[in-house]
Amino acid sequence: MAELIVGPFMDVMISKVISVTTGQLNLAVGFKQQLEKLPGMLGMLKGVLQDAEQKKVSHSGVQGWLEELGKIVDEVDDVVDEIAYEHLRSEVAQVWEKVSYFFTLSNPLAFRLKIACRIKNLNLKLADLNKRAHGLGLQEILASKHPEYIETQQTDSSIGDPSQIVGRENKVLEVVESLTDSSNDQPLLVVSIVGKHVGGRILITTGSENVASTMGTLSKHMHHLEKLTDEDCWSIIKQRAFGSSSFSSELEGIGRDIGSKCKGLALVANVIGGSLCNNRKKDNWLSIKDNSEVWGSIEKANGVLRVLQLSFNRLPTPALKQCFAFCSIFPKDCVMEKEMLIQLWMAGGFLQPFHERYLEMEDIGDEYFNALSSYSLFQDVKRDSYGSIITCKMHDLVHDLAQFVSKSQTLILEDGSGRNIPANIRHLNVISNKGTATTKLGDATEKLHILFSQVDVFHSMSTSLRNVRALSFCNANVDELPAFLGKMKHLRFLDVSGTKIKELPKVITRLYQLQTFRFMDCWEINRPLEGIWDLINLRHIYFNQQKLMPPRIGGLTYLKTLQLFVVGQQKGHHIEELRCLSQLKGKLEICNLHMVRDKEEAMGARLSEKATIQELQLAFGGESNGSEDRCKHDEDILEGLQPHSNLKGLIVECYCGKSCPTWMSEIENPMSERVNFLENLVFISLYQCPWLERIPSLSLNDEAKVEINYCKNLKSIACSSLQKLIIEGCEELVEVEVGPVAMTSLKEVHIERCGKSLSTAMCFKELIIWGCDGLTSLPSLDELSSLQKIDIYNCRQLKSIGESLSTVTCLKELIVWGCDGLTSLPNLYGLSSLQKIDIYNCRELKSIGESLSTAKCLKELSIWRCEGLTSLPSPHVLSSLQKVHIYYCGELKSIGESLSTATCLKGLTLSGCKGLTSLPSLHWLSSLQTLSIRDCGGLRSLPSGLPSCTALEELAIANCHNLISIPDDLRRSWSIPNPTCLARLKKLTIGGFSTELKEFPNLGFIRSHLEELTLIAWGKPRERLLDQIQHLTALRYLKIWDFDGLEALPEWFGSLSSLQTLWIFNCKSLKHMEAIRCLSKLERLFIERCPELKERCASGSDSEWDYISRIPKIYINGEKIQLKGDPIEILNSNLEESATKGDSDCGDRNRKQASERKTWIGVLLGVMVSIRFDCCDCGPSIGLETHNQCSSNKQKAIRKALSSREIKNDSGFNLLEVLNFNQLGE
Repeated sequence: MAELIVGPFMDVMISKVISVTTGQLNLAVGFKQQLEKLPGMLGMLKGVLQDAEQKKVSHSGVQGWLEELGKIVDEVDDVVDEIAYEHLRSEVAQVWEKVSYFFTLSNPLAFRLKIACRIKNLNLKLADLNKRAHGLGLQEILASKHPEYIETQQTDSSIGDPSQIVGRENKVLEVVESLTDSSNDQPLLVVSIVGKHVGGRILITTGSENVASTMGTLSKHMHHLEKLTDEDCWSIIKQRAFGSSSFSSELEGIGRDIGSKCKGLALVANVIGGSLCNNRKKDNWLSIKDNSEVWGSIEKANGVLRVLQLSFNRLPTPALKQCFAFCSIFPKDCVMEKEMLIQLWMAGGFLQPFHERYLEMEDIGDEYFNALSSYSLFQDVKRDSYGSIITCKMHDLVHDLAQFVSKSQTLILEDGSGRNIPANIRHLNVISNKGTATTKLGDATEKLHILFSQVDVFHSMSTSLRNVRALSFCNANVDELPAFLGKMKHLRFLDVSGTKIKELPKVITRLYQLQTFRFMDCWEINRPLEGIWDLINLRHIYFNQQKLMPPRIGGLTYLKTLQLFVVGQQKGHHIEELRCLSQLKGKLEICNLHMVRDKEEAMGARLSEKATIQELQLAFGGESNGSEDRCKHDEDILEGLQPHSNLKGLIVECYCGKSCPTWMSEIENPMSERVNFLENLVFISLYQCPWLERIPSLSLNDEAKVEINYCKNLKSIACSSLQKLIIEGCEELVEVEVGPVAMTSLKEVHIERCGKSLSTAMCFKELIIWGCDGLTSLPSLDELSSLQKIDIYNCRQLKSIGESLSTVTCLKELIVWGCDGLTSLPNLYGLSSLQKIDIYNCRELKSIGESLSTAKCLKELSIWRCEGLTSLPSPHVLSSLQKVHIYYCGELKSIGESLSTATCLKGLTLSGCKGLTSLPSLHWLSSLQTLSIRDCGGLRSLPSGLPSCTALEELAIANCHNLISIPDDLRRSWSIPNPTCLARLKKLTIGGFSTELKEFPNLGFIRSHLEELTLIAWGKPRERLLDQIQHLTALRYLKIWDFDGLEALPEWFGSLSSLQTLWIFNCKSLKHMEAIRCLSKLERLFIERCPELKERCASGSDSEWDYISRIPKIYINGEKIQLKGDPIEILNSNLEESATKGDSDCGDRNRKQASERKTWIGVLLGVMVSIRFDCCDCGPSIGLETHNQCSSNKQKAIRKALSSREIKNDSGFNLLEVLNFNQLGE
């Protein structure tokens, strides 16, 4: 891959030499003639480079010639860089009138003599190489000046939509972490599922059944995913190559043939399709289709890699190939920040313009990034709220390709690797968990251009660092930067973020070629870097502490990234420093605006001329006492800070003015034309503006989001167009006005902690009102024609939702939570679309019957803890309902006299309703699939008609302690076999009845295909009840509860051959479990409140331990019994234990802490594994993290433990394992 080393630099070198020749004449005196020869010599060699690359395999002399050319190009780069460095240093000296200082440190005559000699020698070497090229028969090959894809792939519009799923529409899973070490090609991946419901899953995908057997997967948990069909592969290729544009039938035929060669592998189809993006040339398609050597190897070892290399070879320029290859410096599965990646490409000298037009280097880098994305070499792209790409990843196999093509120049050096650093390495990443380098780096890296390191390597690499272009010590164990850092003349990128350094040394200001300087999260530094104004080539600076704000930053006129500017009263900290920074882009936060003197000084920042700033944050400070002087001052300052109309996001904090500036609303110019200064704005936030009284009509983008937080005196808001409105903590707000355009664009409104009644005219899809304690009634909703969902939370004084709710004809869902003052629901007449009603904790709610009488399409009704509710609607209301859930409504006496019209009902839950004494007949509920009656202490008889529920799959009748009567039809059905009675039942929970119930039939009526059973004992003798289930040989889950007199599990227990999970709860007399030994499939055993059994099942005891020790997972009173043996079995067991316990303290108060809490659970294949529990509004989630910097001793120990397990190299994903997590989130 010599072309990777030489090719990208040839054009760059030629341009740099010409620039030096024409722009730095004062330095070129004495060697100008020799310098002018260099571009021509380099151009001749560039012409034969492509021919040399093609012949190097068959001709060993050509390979040597390429290597020699690479060395000389490096020398040219160094020489030209030194000339440029001296030129920049002279400019700095002239600016600060330090000519004597300059000439003292650098004698011009000596410098010219030295450089002249080096350039002369380089010309001689290049002439010799040219002569040798003719001797080797190398010929010039004319390359296209305009790479074909540049015309069609300049933007990121071609980057695929991650929601576009082909062939896996019903199996959309996000793979989050890899559990295999970096040397293993076998993809073993873990999927995290996030949801609201109790219970969770971890899914592991792998291409090897050996891995599944290693993980102890049961065959019923293995799901063999079929490969994609040829048609699916063609769909992927077509979407990636053409998008929505048309193409010829001839190309379609070729494309279908290519799709059939992908062997059902989505990654191959995706990358091949990307490499043909918008390519209409038949020859290019045929060249891929007819490459028999590549397609013939696809199912062999590394076959997919060869297909991916085919896409890599089609990258149109060596520079683009170099940029891709460089990405191998990042570890697998690493999240790559787009901006940083481009800045590193700039520092490495990889970028050259695609067109014969001037472009900023960042813009060229952006084109390169989009090109690689369009070739599907980047994936998992994430965007910010404005649609700009911020991060991406590489697929593991694509990363393997990058490592393969860059192996001669890039190396990742990990702890304990013991590898020597080859002399030709240019890019090095030193990874260490120990904080010190375990391998002596020495001087073997003189050619090093880019260095990432987690350790302090200055002492061992001092001489090797002189040619480094990019240096990153991000989060490294470094506490001091040495003085010789100032001698690194070529350095263009420096990152010391997250280190413990205590100061930024003055020598940094001598790095005149520095383009990017990052020092985020350097909490030990207490003062800013003085003299940063000397870094006249600086383009990007990153820091996040106000105390580190550098003075006199206004002289850095090339600056493009400045995320924080802190206004001060000292010289060099005035807001006018921003005047000449016209190229700023991205995000800019300006703090301490209360220190700006007046409007004129604010206008001196010239924000209205900064067209590429995307988000502007304006933060005032000081005391917000509401004085007239302070209000007038802040209003003047904000008026003078008018941004450019290209702005997409505006955040204003701690503003003490009473009104908004004129540029925030539409105004009429002298020509009577309406002018909107914020026409491109998609986000605006006003935070803690305590004296603001009114927000004028904001003319925003139709997709805009508006947030108003804690503006305590705000009385009215007006918006002519927006999509989402969030209002919080505005106690005096009485009016929200939305213009006619927003009637079609507004989708969502959140109103929280606003004490007054609101007058509103809005149109949107979702309305959320939260914590408005002073709200007694909802405003008129007559104009909310498109509203689909209303959520009302914790409005404790709310007494009426409003009779006008009937005009919201599109309403589908109504949720009312914690509204204690609400006694009834409004009339729902005309709500033909209403499908779901949820009512929670409305303690004074007494009736909902009349309210629901006209909701003809209502499908789901849930009522929780409405203690005043005494009855449900009359029967005819239930005709459309499919699910009814009633929880803990203690005063509920009746759910209706008859359920004869509830023929659509599929789910009925009654739990904790102690006032219920009887239930109507279930005879007409032929569609009922789930019936749950629990903790209804007043219920004395079961309902009749249960045998008619022929669709029933889940039945729970439990803990109804006053139940004494069984209906006749149920008794008859259970005593005389009935082929239709509960024939589909799969899950049963039964028991906990009155001791007076002596006539309960034999449980032998239950069909043998029952899979889950919870049996709660009642009456005596209880052992006989247990004997009635021995025919249930298909049981997978069994829980026995309250069998007090039971001393031993019966011998027949071994006949439950399918049992996987057994719970034994509150069986106080149980001592013996010998019968459990025959349960060969038992995976989990839970023992709770069984004191006799606890002692006898202790690890190492001579009693019951031998019977249970082979069970993989054993829990006694909630504590896991750690088993010795298989490390992967232990890993699985620990995962489940962490899942069942780890989330117990994740409440709102500790949400942040809980989201960051991690429990280390094991080591697998040399990778440290941890489990992370996240709390969010949508429920708990689980993620796995891998830490590749595992010590060599641990790696050896794990590999030894797994030495008998073979893990094949396979690129497919055809196996899935599901591990259950019990009670996650309870």
